[in-house]
This record gives sequence, structure tokens and C-alpha cells, in this order.
Amino acid sequence: MIRNKLSILTVFLFFCCTGVIAQDNFTVGYLTYSVTNEEAKEVALESYTGSVPDDLTDLVIPSTVTNSANGNTYTVTSIRAYALGYASFIASVEIPSTVKEIGSYAFEDCYNLKTVKLSKGLQYIYKMAFRECSQLTSVNLPDGLLYVGERIFYYDHALESLTLPATLENVSDYAFAECGIKSLTLPEGLTTLSDYAFAWNSTLTSITIPSTVTNIPRSCFMGCQSVTSLTISEGVQTIQSSAFQGINADTITIPSTVTLIDYSAFQSVPAKRVIMLMSNPINYTGPFDYSAYQSAIFVVPDGTLSAWQATSWSEFKYMKEASQPDPVFFTVNEVRYAGIDATTCKVIVNEDGYYEFTNTDIIIPANVIDPNTGKSYKVVAVDDEAFMQSNAVNVVLPDCIEKIGDRAFSMGWGGGTIQSINIPSSIKYIGQMAYMGLPLTEVNLPDGVETVGRGAFAACEQLTKVTLPNSLVDKFVDDGYGYMEQITGLMPRAFSMCPNLIDVTSNIINPGVSEAFGDINPEAVLTVPDGTIDKYVDVATFDGWASFKVIRDHSGHTANRFNIQVSNWYGSVTMNGEDASTFATFAKAGKEYTFVIKPDESYIIGSILLNGTDIKSQLVHDSLLTVTLDGSAQTLTITFVKELTLKAGCTMFFNYTAFDLTSYGDDVKAWIVKSYDAATRSVNVERVYKVPASTGVILETSESRSILINEISDQEADDVSNNMLQYSYSPEWIVPKSGTGYIYVDGVYTAVYGFNFAMVGSGTSLSGFHFIPVSGESGVNGAYLFVPYSLINGAAPNMITISNGAPDAINSVKAKVGEDTIYDLFGRRVTQPSRGIYIINGKKVMVK
Repeated sequence: MIRNKLSILTVFLFFCCTGVIAQDNFTVGYLTYSVTNEEAKEVALESYTGSVPDDLTDLVIPSTVTNSANGNTYTVTSIRAYALGYASFIASVEIPSTVKEIGSYAFEDCYNLKTVKLSKGLQYIYKMAFRECSQLTSVNLPDGLLYVGERIFYYDHALESLTLPATLENVSDYAFAECGIKSLTLPEGLTTLSDYAFAWNSTLTSITIPSTVTNIPRSCFMGCQSVTSLTISEGVQTIQSSAFQGINADTITIPSTVTLIDYSAFQSVPAKRVIMLMSNPINYTGPFDYSAYQSAIFVVPDGTLSAWQATSWSEFKYMKEASQPDPVFFTVNEVRYAGIDATTCKVIVNEDGYYEFTNTDIIIPANVIDPNTGKSYKVVAVDDEAFMQSNAVNVVLPDCIEKIGDRAFSMGWGGGTIQSINIPSSIKYIGQMAYMGLPLTEVNLPDGVETVGRGAFAACEQLTKVTLPNSLVDKFVDDGYGYMEQITGLMPRAFSMCPNLIDVTSNIINPGVSEAFGDINPEAVLTVPDGTIDKYVDVATFDGWASFKVIRDHSGHTANRFNIQVSNWYGSVTMNGEDASTFATFAKAGKEYTFVIKPDESYIIGSILLNGTDIKSQLVHDSLLTVTLDGSAQTLTITFVKELTLKAGCTMFFNYTAFDLTSYGDDVKAWIVKSYDAATRSVNVERVYKVPASTGVILETSESRSILINEISDQEADDVSNNMLQYSYSPEWIVPKSGTGYIYVDGVYTAVYGFNFAMVGSGTSLSGFHFIPVSGESGVNGAYLFVPYSLINGAAPNMITISNGAPDAINSVKAKVGEDTIYDLFGRRVTQPSRGIYIINGKKVMVK
């Protein structure tokens, strides 16, 4: 029962309300109005009806209308939203002075509407009121108008003429975007422009911004590609991003009141001159694009040039003060030049940005004459991108060029046809990617080069050899943001992606932390000045000097380095039982470590143990090992051993050359003939042979006059107890650290007493030496020479000669290290046998 009463009440109220609305709306002819103020007798044009005459094209909205139902006359003061939207019959409309506002979408998409007459008294036009009226050609906005809403004339492509009143204070977003406006005057008094307000008016030719506008908003005039004249009045303070992007003005003048020109404000503007009227440089955000920085003349007030040049506004290549003459531009033999000063010039990009050199050569002379003035200029530079991706074949540069700009000859990844180009001896600066991708095979940078830019020779896939001068010194400056910026020297990635680069000679005495050699040949060798190996190793980084498998100096010394990259590392690293920090530097990235191991130059890796398991076989090119671990605590142990150099010589008859250095059965017969004596028919030969550590070596000859072990060297008097050759004539005499040593002499005589041992140069025999005869050792008879350590240590000149009156019977001399296993006949261990019979290495031996 209650529910039924409520329903009846609801229906009653509905009809009452609709009755009131029906009384407020009335139709006169084909237009419907709604009462907005009964007391003031004001109405709004609400809509049109279906009874529009077929021949009606010109609509005149009356200033007053009479409601036939009550006889009251009302003043038309507004046009409602959507009132005449999509009214395709309208070709023209006249709006009376009584109308103060036009609502949103009021005439939207009236696609046959050509003219609109607006009367004084109109104050507000709301959003999209005349949007997409595609045939509308002109609008005269009346005095008294205060506001136009967003997109009111948006997409009215035929709208060519527009007059804005002095009373207008605000133009909203997209208000006149994508129209066909040809001329536009913004009145003094206008204070607010909005984003995209006049964007994409492709036929607009000139713009004047009044002094009452303080901010030119984002993209306000973007895409107005026919604008050739731009005037920005004093009073404007900020120009937002892309505000004038794409206009076609060749002169841009910025008033002194401007404090901000935001990013890309003048992007894609082919300006030839940019005039700044403020004395103090404003913050630089990158408002122009690359072409402007390359070609426009940047003009500043007199006395302020140095201040502007000290900022990032120096991106402009041509900067001058107002009273200074403009730079000179001219063309000679199809190549364009720009004057630097009164006597020098540089090669620059052609006016259209591309040189039409096809299958021909480019020859730049040392001096050129300006055909316009007859004045001569010395060519000292090639500008940025001057011949980038050129279709020339050969390029010849004079030896007065000091600077090669960024990407000057770059072929990128596949563009251009340059086959050869020289590097002038006068060069000081090579810009980034200057020679990128060229088919160079060798780069010999002359002394005097101070900077090789980032990627300067990157992707030169045929490059095999590079020489760097000592003039490449790394210098850094504070970039203003707390970071050090490199300004000279060898820049990162300068020679990256050169897969065939295998031979680099650096003459840099004090190398910097270079990262110039990423992705080069893994077998590449770096040759450095004598005495600088440690300097290069100390600053080696992954894409820098550590890119080389071998670093050596001109004297042949080498540095072995091993990069071990370990992921998920939580354990410890030891090297030869010592803390790893004595051998390595560490770089940590998250849970990944890179160990750059720097042992003594004569070391090689003996083993790499991960939790006791040797993983040395995982080495890549003997220099890079990557280990991925499971995250638990693990131990990596790296053991190094030394690599020895053996020098041996002999004198023999020339027709006997069976002098072999045998290492595990490998014969090395390429001995060096040092001299030949015709009278005795003898030659003197020598061989230098690298002997890996822990390797037994036998030096053998047949029917020779004498055998001299000249040198065995490992750079230091270190323990090499696993090598058989121990006693030598060398700068550092290699002997056991302790104990005794043996030299085994293998002969054909039954009596070992025929052998005489003496220290050459001492004039004394080796008293105190004992002979241990051996049978069946490489010959009929042999003997060990027992050498007490105390007698050998310190002896000079440290060379042992062996002779027996018939020296050609000596078959071999073999050194052995450490104590052999010696027992007497009672089974007792003996360290220094006297006369008698002993068991030595399992054999019965008579010691006399």
C-alpha cells in the first residue's frame, strides 16, 4: 500500500515538472527557445526544428522573439550548446548584438557554413562552437570578446582571415589549430595563449607576439610551415617546448626579457640568423636543431661573446657579436667553405646537406680563393658531416688540416663509397665517428694528434694495424654536474668493432684509462714503450688495454694478464697462496666480479682450481675465463709458474748440423748461424727457445768440438726446481734454493776420469766435485758430476765447460735438479756419498 502511494506521487511530480519545462520552451518558426530569466525576459536559442524551409540557407537569429502562448517578448542573449550543430542547411549566420555567449558545439560540423557575422556585445565563445565548419572562410571576432574556448575553430581548413579584438584576454587550447589562416594579428592586451592554439596553420606567413603575452606555450605555433616573419616583443619571458617548431623564418630575434627557451622550441626551423638581445646568457635546453647549430649565425650583444661561448650555446658553430662582420661562405669546385677568420677556412656541409660526388675523387687544396672577393684562405679543418656517406672514391687532404669534425667521412653501417683517405701530418683533432666504417687497413696517427674522438675509427672492418702517438694525453674537466668529462686523448670506442685489428703500437708514455678497443681481434697484440708495461696493465679496462691478449714492449718483454669474470661470487680468491689483491684488481657489478690479474710478466697460468677442480680448460684465448657459480661460498685458487728462456750455443764442423733442442721429443732445428770460419770449416750457431716451466730439456749434439750451455734465464733467481737445466752463464745464475744438484755427462769412454771440469775464467778446477759413474744412460758409459750447492753459489763467471781430450765423444750434457734417491748397501738413505757402491735411482753405482 505504501509502495503504491509513492509511485503515484512520483508520476504526479513528473508531470508537474514536465509541464513547467514545456511552459519555459517555445518555438517561433523553426527555432526553439528556452527562457533563462523570466523576470528579465531573456531566452536562449535552444535548437532548430524539422520545419526548416527547404530554401533556407542564410540564418538570421533575431534579437527578440515573442511567445505566442503568453504574448511575452524576450531578448535572445545566448545560444545553447549543440543548438545548431550539424545544421547542414546553413550557409551563413548572423548573430545579433544581444547575444553574449555561444555555447559549446553550437555550430559544430555545419559543413556548408561559409560566413559568420558576430556582433559587438558577444563576450564568450565556448569550446568547439564552430569546429569542423570546413567551408568557413572568414570570422571577425568583435570588440568586447573576452574569451574563446578550446578548439572553437579547430579543423576549419578554409578559414583564411581572422581578426582578434583588443579586448580578448585568453585563447584556449587548439582554438585555431589546423585552420587555413594566412594573416594574423594578436592584439596588445592579449595575455594568455594556450597549447597548440594556432598549430598547423600551414598557410600562415607572419606572427607578431604582443608585449602583454608573457608566456608562449607549448606547441602554440607548431607546424606553421609558411611563417617567414616572426616578431617576439619585449615583455615575453618564456618560450615553451616546440612553440615555433617547423616555422620557416630565417631570422629569429629573442628579446632581452626572455629568461627561458625550452627544449625544441625552434626545432626544424631553418634559421640562418639567431639574435639574442639579452647580455647575460640564459640557460641552454637545446631549443634549436642540428642544422641550425651547424649553419646559423648566432649574434649576441657586444662585449658578451666570451660569456656565451662558455655555455652550451657554443653548440652554434658561428657565434659573433652584433658589431662584428658575418662569417664568409663560398663554393670552389663544388666544395663549400666557411671562413674561420680573416685568413683561414674550413670545408663544410653543402647547403642541401649532401655532396653529389659519385665515382670521383675529392681533392682539397691547401689554399682556396673566394670567387666572390678574390681573397685567399688556408684550409685548416673539415667540418662535421662534411662528406658523411659520400659517394666519392678517394679523398686527398692537405697537410695543413688540423681538425676533422664529427662524422666528417663516416660511412656509418653501409653508406658511402670512399675507398681511401689520408690522415694529414698536421692533424690535432679527430672527431667522433669521423672515419667510421671506412675500408682502412692501417692507421698511423702522427705525433701532434691530441684527440681521437669516440668511435672515430669504429667498424673499420679491414683495419689491421694502428700506431698511436705520445701526444694523446687524457684530460678531463668538470661538466658542471659533478662528473668529469674527457676533453682530449683517446676517447672510448675509438677503435671498437674492428675485428681484424691485431697489431697496435702505442707510443703513449703515460697511458690513461682507455676504453677505445672493444670487439677487436682476440689475438691482438699491443706494443708499448720500454718500461711502461706496468703503466698499461695498471689502467687496463675490459674495453681498453685489457682487450689485448699480449702487451709487450719494444725490447720483447711481455705482460700476461688474465680476465676472470665470476657471477654470483661469495667466496674467496687466492693466487699462489697469497691474497688476491696482490695480483689483481676487482670490479664489482651486483654479484658479478671481474678479476684483472697482473702477475709478473714471465708468469703463465699453471692451474685454476675451483673448490679443488682444475677449470683451466675453460680459458678463452688463454686470457678470458667466465665462471658462473651457484651463489654459495666457493674458493678460486690460481697458480702461476714461470716461463724460461734457454740460450745455447756450440761450435761445430759446418757439415755436421745435428744440433737439436729436444723437449718431450719435439726437435727444434732452426738454429741461427752467427759466424763461419773457412779455415777450420766451422760455424757458430745459437738458438733462443722458450721453455715452458716444469718441462725437462736435453741439449744434444753429435761429433761437435765443444758444448757450452750459455744461458738459461727466467728474469729472476727463482726456484725452478721442476726444470732440468739449472746451471748457466746468465745475468742471474739459476741454482737450486738449497740442497745439491747434478750435471749428467754421457760419454763413450769406460773411464770417466777422462772428463775435466773447470769454471771458465777462474783458472781453477772444481775441487770437491765427485763423479758418480753410471752405465746404460744414453750411451756406453756416463757419469754424474756431484755439485755441492755451497761451491757453485756465487762462482763467476758461472759457466762450466766439459772436455775430455776427445770432445766429439761427448753425446750429451743433461742437468738434473735436487737430490737423487741414494742408498748404501745397508738400505740407509745417503745425501752425500763418499767412495763405494751405492744404489742411486734404483741402479747400482760405483763412486770412486
